[in-house]
Amino acid sequence: MIGCLSIPFQFQAALLQRWDLPEILCLVAPFVKEVSVNVSILTLTVISVDRYYAIVRPLKPGWSGRKASVIVAVVWAVSVVSSLPAMLTDKYESYV
Repeated sequence: MIGCLSIPFQFQAALLQRWDLPEILCLVAPFVKEVSVNVSILTLTVISVDRYYAIVRPLKPGWSGRKASVIVAVVWAVSVVSSLPAMLTDKYESYV
């Protein structure tokens, strides 16, 4: 996600020291970057917790499909909500 939706736009802004792209991309690029990082971190945390319980309680059944779906939805919701400040505060100067 970061490689396709964030890096090209932010690289261009860093290279030129200004934002020449549409204003909406100025809001979306940092938001996508933050969401991607947050989802990655939280997903790795959830995987670690799952592996911990698999080792500590090997005979207990793992998560059901419904529980896993709820956990994925919570990870994405927390990531989006915690990334909203990046979308609302990050601004680039535009000299068009």
